[in-house]
Amino acid sequence: MKDEDEVSASSFFIFSVKITGKMRRVFINQIGDSNKFWSIEQTENSYKITWGKIGTEGRTKDKKFSTVDECSQEAEKLIKEKINKDYQEVADNTAIPEKPISEYKPMNEDVFWEIISLFNWKKVGDDDAVLRPALKRLASMKIEYIQQFAEILSEKLYKLDGIEYASNIGDESYQGDDKFFSVDYFLYVRCCVVANGKDYYYSVLN
Repeated sequence: MKDEDEVSASSFFIFSVKITGKMRRVFINQIGDSNKFWSIEQTENSYKITWGKIGTEGRTKDKKFSTVDECSQEAEKLIKEKINKDYQEVADNTAIPEKPISEYKPMNEDVFWEIISLFNWKKVGDDDAVLRPALKRLASMKIEYIQQFAEILSEKLYKLDGIEYASNIGDESYQGDDKFFSVDYFLYVRCCVVANGKDYYYSVLN
């Protein structure tokens, strides 16, 4: 039935554009950590896409085509892609619903390590790509939870801030007050320990 519904909606979309010269459809995704909207508005042979986090104005993109049919076909293709990515359509004149508060987990140590585990190590060499999944998760949370995440991170780093750890980081280890020691590098090493996850962190800590 879903495929039939999609075909029916797409056919109606094209029909409406041909009759009125204009059509708009709105979709949202509030599954898991997502809280996004996406809309497409076609006016004759051009369309405007608007997307972003629910509650914001979002970003827009316009594109013009040679014919109305060409524009409709491209719009239809984009709509199908969104549906395949778990976006659900809402009525154009209906206010986009707020995501239920229950979808947001309060920050605690378990959630902290859950976020750390989202680092994409397949993208080593591209720090932004490695961090992106975790940052995306944090961005979906309340400000107070983000602050709590930072506090838990500070606590984890502080517990590793001792001579017994500083003296065991390889060639750059602490060797006494009369020898040069890079506190910045030591912080980097401690961050790496946390980034490697809960099990590794506690194996080093203990």
